[in-house]
Amino acid sequence: MDQCNMSMLPKIPGIYQSYLEIKDKYPIGSDLECIDNVRFIKSIEKKKETLFCDADVAMVMLAKGHNVINMRNWLAFDDKEVLTFYAYHKKSGRGSSGGIDYMLKRLKIIYFLVDETIQVNEPTKPNSGYPQGCFIKKQKIPLPGCDQETGPYYRLPDLVVGTTVIFYGKELRITGVDAFTRDFLHTMGVPAKDNEQIPEDPYFEYRKKADLDVSIKTKPNLNRNQPPNGYDSLILRFRGYWDNRDQMEGELHFYEVLYYLTDDTMELVEEIVDETRVTGIRHKMVVRRQRLPTEGPWCLQPGYNVKQDILNVMSTNKNSFYYTMDSQIGDEQKVSYYHCTDLFIGQVLNVYGRSVVLFWCDECTKSFYRNVYRLESFDPIEAPKTMKEIEEEILNQKRVEIILKNYDEVLRKRLIKYGGTDIIFGFLIKMITDDPINQGRNFMLKYYLDDTEFAIYEYRETNSGMRGGMFRSKRGFSANQNPADLFIFHQLAVGVNICIDEFKFTITDIDDKTLQFMMDNPKE
Repeated sequence: MDQCNMSMLPKIPGIYQSYLEIKDKYPIGSDLECIDNVRFIKSIEKKKETLFCDADVAMVMLAKGHNVINMRNWLAFDDKEVLTFYAYHKKSGRGSSGGIDYMLKRLKIIYFLVDETIQVNEPTKPNSGYPQGCFIKKQKIPLPGCDQETGPYYRLPDLVVGTTVIFYGKELRITGVDAFTRDFLHTMGVPAKDNEQIPEDPYFEYRKKADLDVSIKTKPNLNRNQPPNGYDSLILRFRGYWDNRDQMEGELHFYEVLYYLTDDTMELVEEIVDETRVTGIRHKMVVRRQRLPTEGPWCLQPGYNVKQDILNVMSTNKNSFYYTMDSQIGDEQKVSYYHCTDLFIGQVLNVYGRSVVLFWCDECTKSFYRNVYRLESFDPIEAPKTMKEIEEEILNQKRVEIILKNYDEVLRKRLIKYGGTDIIFGFLIKMITDDPINQGRNFMLKYYLDDTEFAIYEYRETNSGMRGGMFRSKRGFSANQNPADLFIFHQLAVGVNICIDEFKFTITDIDDKTLQFMMDNPKE
């Protein structure tokens, strides 16, 4: 079947093809367009309208420096030049279960000077129970009993403060205007009355009496102990960490903990390493400013802080049951929160299940606790090191070892070039031990500069009970030697303790030849 035949089929799901355009939205475009301060109108119907500026409105614009006399509205005004009126409308249908017979809608009547159309909006209000927003779309509203097509329509002189207008059978009481509209009407010679007080919605009055509204914002803590004078606006600043590396894919997190003395609220900001930043640290908000509870449950059920319950009142007819509020107010759940007295270095905070350890505070925080609570100890706790810091320390240690090794090698080659390859350093050493027999033994340490090997000889003494002679043959350090006990030739000096093959010695003297060589090369 070809495309032409397909287009003749009815638009039924499964038959109407997707390549044919289906238009489900019909947006209303702007009739006016301004290019280089020259106004154009797109709609042909608007061009045919013989709608000229009202004489009173033209005099107002003339007083403001714009001559629009005998000029059409769409050439004289911008589509953003509007007059705003405040009004309200009483609508029945709320029900009498709580003594409420109607609900009150607060409205804004917007009058567009460009085409004398009217739009009515209702500002949104939480917990109202009904949809809000656009009450009447932008259009020309006919007078009561008149036709929509022919008119006549509501115009600016019909909108007067203190009167009631009827828009499509709905009575709207105009209570006031904004400052721009008041000045505009005053220039026209029709001064507006003072704004009237809009009555309260009985439904919201009932909610206030029943204490049903739950404020999302942080309420001031009226039961708290007031901070001393001079500390009302102080912010206590701590640093803490949370280590969960024992868990799968866990990391070490660092936080900045802020405590506001003005309302006993806390805030946690995580410090994340970011090499793309100039400071190298990126901050991420973890816990926004709020009163931080000391313990769970962290996930509270909906309606936990509502003081009244809803009861389902049953009757014999299953279609006539209704809901009402319980007259008995239940017990309010008591929650304990962190106080400034609970914060100190070493304290573990339970932040929604995370164990945050405080390990540092700034000088202002120290001054506060020192002057108010007489605390003197503020020694910081060493925080655990991250894997990056550990890797950097290992890398720096290896770098230092490589530098020292290269330095030793250059120095050794310089000395060999100066004194020859047969340079041997001799030192008199004694064993460090608690055995009195071994304490009296004397040894000679010979260090061969050519190959950095060394040997130890023991002096023979008569009737000492020791054979003497070779104690350690010439060779380098053994494989199981502790790396911390390794030494190089320029580290040997009188009074230095050395460890060779688990034997500890102290250098007590030096031979004359070695001393003369050192005197000839004092820098090395």
